[in-house]
Amino acid sequence: MFFLHSDVGFSLLQVFFARLILADMNMELKGLRCIISGAGKIAMHVLEKLFSCGAIPITISADSKGYSLDEDGFDYVKLSFLRDIKVQQKSLRDYLKSNPRAKYFEGAKPWSEQCDIAFPCASQNEIDQPDAVALINSGCRILIEGSSMPCTLQAFDVLRKANILVASAKAASAGGVAVGELELGHECNLMQWSAEDFEAKLQEMMKQIHEKSLKAASEYGCMKDSPESRMRVNHGSRVKQPLLLYREYMALKMQPHVYIACKQHGSGFHP
Repeated sequence: MFFLHSDVGFSLLQVFFARLILADMNMELKGLRCIISGAGKIAMHVLEKLFSCGAIPITISADSKGYSLDEDGFDYVKLSFLRDIKVQQKSLRDYLKSNPRAKYFEGAKPWSEQCDIAFPCASQNEIDQPDAVALINSGCRILIEGSSMPCTLQAFDVLRKANILVASAKAASAGGVAVGELELGHECNLMQWSAEDFEAKLQEMMKQIHEKSLKAASEYGCMKDSPESRMRVNHGSRVKQPLLLYREYMALKMQPHVYIACKQHGSGFHP
């Protein structure tokens, strides 16, 4: 039996969402340089899925302590070593012991490294205005939000004006809710899924989210030549968000009595 974990769902769907965006641009992940922030479960799973798709993930970070850069890209062996470092609560500096070509930057962020796609997976507001400028100068074309609202509003404005496509965490990281839905069906039906079956189900869910996002963008009149506007959930601004609230949809589907009660009392609901 294959056990499901929400952090796996979060990270897989971020990469799936990136692939769907790239497909719209007649591109693929293979060979693209990707920078990742964070060193938690989500960041590690994103890193693993990226190199399994042929992408070249080159950074991993430890909050504000600094980040490691491996220009050759991480692979399964290097990922295993990174996980050992994390389990033993050592510094990312120790990665250099077995990978002397790698570099460690103390107290820095990875956003100035040359890349095609950025995956911020560390914390909220981790990308500020100067970081956004650094991303633009680094050649970044797409930003997939892994953490919850990693860009400040000022950073997003800078990225939008530079035509950087930003995929909102509310869509790109809907995997936690999606896995919850699969877990319920899994337990109720007593089904045994392989890892391949699980991934196929997540990919289909991601495809539906992507299609609904595009449909909503069209309904709200977002310009097709401004892709960032159709993928972005705003940070509480006056602009009505173009994405469907998939999290709320799934919450209503899974626990309607709890969801409705929360809505009636004006409280939040976070499945």
